[in-house]
Amino acid sequence: MFADFTYETFAPRVGEAFQIQVSETEALQTSLIEVRPWVHDGDSRRQRVPFALVFQGPPGHAFPQRIYPVRNDGLGEFEIFLVPLQPNAAGTLYEAVFG
Repeated sequence: MFADFTYETFAPRVGEAFQIQVSETEALQTSLIEVRPWVHDGDSRRQRVPFALVFQGPPGHAFPQRIYPVRNDGLGEFEIFLVPLQPNAAGTLYEAVFG
């Protein structure tokens, strides 16, 4: 499934809820706030154009970078590597990069 993810998979899902399982007993509700394509370098060996996802987590909760199980009603369950970017008044931003 991971190999099938593209910019087009996520672009229509901006604003949707994504649940991130941060431990066996705790799941955080986040929102996909941005899908950002990277400049395509024209490398014909690439299976897809690189892109990044940015999620907004709730205030007062920050979790470290690592692979997390994620669930979305439209996409189902999958795992992605998330990196915390910065906390702000609304919560913490997390990024996942797909090359």
